[in-house]
Amino acid sequence: MTSTYLIKTLVSSLHYSKGDYVNLCKYFDIDWAEHLTQCTDVEMMWSIFKALINGINQYIPKNSRFYEWRKPSWKSPLSSNVRAKINCKHKLWKQYIETRDIEFLRKYRRIRNEIRKITRQIHKEEQIEVAKAAKSNPKKFWAYIRNKTSLKTTVGDIKANINDKEIIISDDADKASAFCQYFSSVFAIDTDVSTVEDYDSSHINASSKLLSELEFDEYEIIQALDKLNVYKSPGPDGLHPKVLYETKNVIASPLEIIFEASVRTNQLPSDWTVANFQSYIRREKNQKYQITVQSV
Repeated sequence: MTSTYLIKTLVSSLHYSKGDYVNLCKYFDIDWAEHLTQCTDVEMMWSIFKALINGINQYIPKNSRFYEWRKPSWKSPLSSNVRAKINCKHKLWKQYIETRDIEFLRKYRRIRNEIRKITRQIHKEEQIEVAKAAKSNPKKFWAYIRNKTSLKTTVGDIKANINDKEIIISDDADKASAFCQYFSSVFAIDTDVSTVEDYDSSHINASSKLLSELEFDEYEIIQALDKLNVYKSPGPDGLHPKVLYETKNVIASPLEIIFEASVRTNQLPSDWTVANFQSYIRREKNQKYQITVQSV
């Protein structure tokens, strides 16, 4: 439980888009064969590979937590030059109020218009950046939309019957769990789906033969990592796709060793078998589907 909490805390507090991936690749560039060939099983190999996540703190900065203490009118941090101009504007206005000197008013208006031009240009560049990344990174688009929305509605407290007792649920995670249990209870399981017993065992034997002949190539692993969506969230293993993508040239070699050992010993690391399931409802067809979040 403690290790899972630490991984979630680490993932949520790092700013992956500003990481120093050049030096991180140098940190990962070690003699992997010497470290992994001494392991007795695949689980130990994966543990050694995953342990390097502790080195991410040295090369990926943490979030500034700006949004936790910002003023309501602030949308993003301003540069020191713009902040200096704003301070100067406030001083000029204060001097004009005290002296009623028209010269202070002229300077105030001049710097006020200059600041307005700069901030408008910042907003325009931000909108262009969001529009360009709308397809590749829809999370950024919807985050911008939510930021511009003044009325934010949330799910209020709900009542639930647990063990024949009516309780009030306020925590978001508990609310999601309660809704998931309710939706699961009102939908029937499709009985037309074939079971494991109905599956032809000959397919399993054929797949086992093909799996034993499977070979891994470092170049193919790099190509697979190159197709990762760096804007997705990490899976249960806590490894962020951005890190795997940026370090693909140096981690392809240890992954090749781990994959080959996995096929040779018919074993999988425990992280590869873990997945997060979440049900959701399609209203137009009144059907229930499941979203699966697995490790990359």
